[in-house]
Amino acid sequence: FSNRTIQLSPSQFLTMVLSLLYTLSNMCIFVNYGLKYDYECNVMDYGAKGDGKTDDTKAIQAAMNDCYLNNTKYNTSGLVILPSSKSFLSYPLYVTKITNAAFEIESSSTLIISNDRDNWPSDADFLVFHESNNIEIFGGGLINGQGEIWWANQGKFAPRTIYCHDCTNLLITNITIKDPPYHTLELYADNTEVSYVTILAPPSTGVPPNEQSHNTDAVDVHGSPFWIHDCYFDTGDDNVAVHANDTLVENCYFGNGHGASIGSLEEGYYKNITFTNIVFNGTTNGIRIKSDSGSKTGKVSDVYFKNLSMNKVNNTIVINQYYPNNKTESSKFIFDGVYIENVTAVNSLNAGLFQCQETTPCHHIELTNVNIQATANNGQFECEYAYGTASDTKPQSCLTPES
Repeated sequence: FSNRTIQLSPSQFLTMVLSLLYTLSNMCIFVNYGLKYDYECNVMDYGAKGDGKTDDTKAIQAAMNDCYLNNTKYNTSGLVILPSSKSFLSYPLYVTKITNAAFEIESSSTLIISNDRDNWPSDADFLVFHESNNIEIFGGGLINGQGEIWWANQGKFAPRTIYCHDCTNLLITNITIKDPPYHTLELYADNTEVSYVTILAPPSTGVPPNEQSHNTDAVDVHGSPFWIHDCYFDTGDDNVAVHANDTLVENCYFGNGHGASIGSLEEGYYKNITFTNIVFNGTTNGIRIKSDSGSKTGKVSDVYFKNLSMNKVNNTIVINQYYPNNKTESSKFIFDGVYIENVTAVNSLNAGLFQCQETTPCHHIELTNVNIQATANNGQFECEYAYGTASDTKPQSCLTPES
């Protein structure tokens, strides 16, 4: 992480603090980490072998059913344990309508996703929590997605590693996930915290085709409020992709990947999204907001990108209303209120692309203390129907002043 000191004006500091406090004040994260549970279910007691070769799906699922299914009825809590120094091979795991449930992968323990595509249940994701409340996944261990066989069949089904749908109060902390087959953390969960999580996968460009990991997003945000912090994401697609309001991403490292993304967006209203104190190294994009050509009515506003340090990022800033293929179909989706402050980028290709539509020009883009060294287009920004202001910014702004 960078040791660079950021100097903020009083107004900038107040704006940042209010933004972060607003997000955090909406969070009521369930945290039971390190406390005693009413029931503890070690998967070895349910017949798991833990040798990394035997199919342990039935044992792990039995432990989850036994530990979780009576929690709501009796107001109890349950912890499923994958003990240390073991490796557990598994097909999909699924629970629904549970509460007060924790899943611990202990340090030096590995949960291995089966790469047997022929026997994988159709369209089933790997670790699924559905319509559940107060869920915690933690432990210091590893999930090995064995993604290579799935990446080689791009365009065909591949499972999401952890999929939470219609959940509330979710904590995922202190785990590592490597080589996910597809999206890693796809979280339709309100009141969510993701912290001290490492996600590793090869890039989707710059390596031989047989080594590329496409569509391996680290985190897809679909709940509100949502807090991601102190994470390390080096992957083949979006490091973080935000599709919800009241999101804070801070104190993270982004290596390979498609950057700090909002969208793509097709319709709806999104606000209060902040990325702050993030290091980017070798990322395809840094800042990225994207809406689809022909999008329906919607708006993204009150977006903050602050205190970002970038090295060898292809596209430092991308604001694009023509996603994904630069089609010219008119959009009704509005970008209004994007604040980019204290950004330093070296060894970039493109300084910034502000590609807005005539029917929905971008308004109130504010650049403050932005310093970008890029090579393409003589190092200059490129703007199309983009309005806003800039101060202490290099290269020179191409934004049209607001009338």
